[in-house]
Amino acid sequence: MDKTSIIKTKPNGFIISAFDSDCGKTTITNMLLSVCTQKNILLQSYKIGADIFDPHSHCQYSNEVSLNL
Repeated sequence: MDKTSIIKTKPNGFIISAFDSDCGKTTITNMLLSVCTQKNILLQSYKIGADIFDPHSHCQYSNEVSLNL
């Protein structure tokens, strides 16, 4: 793939991450899910790890099931 095709490619997702826990990742994620849902933007949230609380809150803010990777 040459540089021009990389520049023209539109992103279809992003990752919210941090170096530590309790940094606000879930808060930011839930805010984004809420705004996208209000604007009828289709989305799918994912969670990495054994946390059961984040997927539940993702569902509350997006009305969609959050998948665990």
